[in-house]
Amino acid sequence: MQSLAPILTAAGYELTVVADFGRARALLDSHPDLLITELKLGNYNGLHLAIRAHAANTPAIVIGTPDPVLEAEAERQGATYVKPPIDPRRIASLANELIKTAGHARRSIRKKVPPVEAFVNNEARGELRDVSYDGMRFEAAERDAPPPYFDIRIPQFDFSCRVQRIWMSPVDEDASRVSCGVALAGSDSKVTSEWRALVDAMPGFAVH
Repeated sequence: MQSLAPILTAAGYELTVVADFGRARALLDSHPDLLITELKLGNYNGLHLAIRAHAANTPAIVIGTPDPVLEAEAERQGATYVKPPIDPRRIASLANELIKTAGHARRSIRKKVPPVEAFVNNEARGELRDVSYDGMRFEAAERDAPPPYFDIRIPQFDFSCRVQRIWMSPVDEDASRVSCGVALAGSDSKVTSEWRALVDAMPGFAVH
């Protein structure tokens, strides 16, 4: 894996490299453009990460030894299974293809914010975790998981709008909480303008 970093960096990718399963799983909650993982990860394997990535619509590359069963499972989870010998340039090309296919090139920078209370359809409570001009990431108890389309209200900023759920994945192993990516629904320019002004006003820091 270390041999991939220079090639991917030279190709213009910003990398976050971690050495254990727990940290990799936590990073998936930030919804990166792509996951690249080895199959063997101590007591776990890369397919566990691929499953979580697939749930969040994040493309994944799993690098492992030849094994028809594992290859089939990787494919079932939407991951690309790569066997030795590993050609870093091929991985870079594959990464570019997967990111483009998944449409994960972000149109605006995300801002990580302190938890902000928000309500789904004026009932279920959750929290905003990060925001962008295009939408937001929202966390809630699994029982309060939002429907595909819903109204979100943010009392602290006296703002509400209609949004569309784009993806949803569990936050923790027991799936008691879920994380959702949502985008503004509709084309109301006034709402869009108000939301973008709110994003600028919220305290926080940019994440890429």
